[in-house]
Amino acid sequence: MKTIDKFRAWDKKKKKFWHDFRIHPQGFIAPATSHKDGKWIYDWNYNQKNIVLIYNTGLEDKNGTSIFKGDILDIFGAVFFLNGCWVLGEGNFDDYALCNHNKESAVIGNIYQNPELIKK
Repeated sequence: MKTIDKFRAWDKKKKKFWHDFRIHPQGFIAPATSHKDGKWIYDWNYNQKNIVLIYNTGLEDKNGTSIFKGDILDIFGAVFFLNGCWVLGEGNFDDYALCNHNKESAVIGNIYQNPELIKK
């Protein structure tokens, strides 16, 4: 059975994704910052201003890769949420509904690690 990651966590200060983190019911994010006795230690005091929680769209690209908000697809540009819909484009009325084009596109990066890939 395939598992679906619902979120990713980007650290703006360290410029990296946290692959293991916990989300408190009140919205606090605790990245696994250290390892002791075979267990991860989650830092509940981590500076929340440094973390961006990124949502999974629930869709996959043509290669079966999960698509997240901020991902960049090879054909249409960046993924974002606009007026209740996941869209591809530049944030204007010429944008494309992601659900109509996800199977013809491939994730090639994201706006956090690869901002240079955004089409001008």
